[in-house]
Amino acid sequence: MADIDTSLDSDQWDQVAFLEAVQEAVSQPEKFSVLVFSLRAEILLNDMPPAAAKARLSGLLIGLEMAGTKDYWLQATVLLIGDNHLMQLYCSALSLMNIPSQCIDAKDMTLQGLAAVTDALTKNKISIQTDRLS
Repeated sequence: MADIDTSLDSDQWDQVAFLEAVQEAVSQPEKFSVLVFSLRAEILLNDMPPAAAKARLSGLLIGLEMAGTKDYWLQATVLLIGDNHLMQLYCSALSLMNIPSQCIDAKDMTLQGLAAVTDALTKNKISIQTDRLS
């Protein structure tokens, strides 16, 4: 019999299980608790593969979040800034719902922002008093 902790500790991924779970949670958010506990039963009783368990749990959580924020993303392009792996999950979930999205890596965005600030400070000959920062 599989242990739930080890089932979720996997580097592998089941994209089909993820997308199915997103769809279920978005379309039936009121059944979230039932879906999560049935996932636990699948892991414990039917030896659900770790890749499917991890992907399904992630899909249920992201799907529930999407269901609760539908008014914000429905009929809009969603801009996501963050960790590349997590953004790709959200982008694939939004794509499933036919919602256009754009993913921007947080590190890249931070570096571009710092470069823009440095450029603005240099062009305007503005200096920052570092003694006031500590």
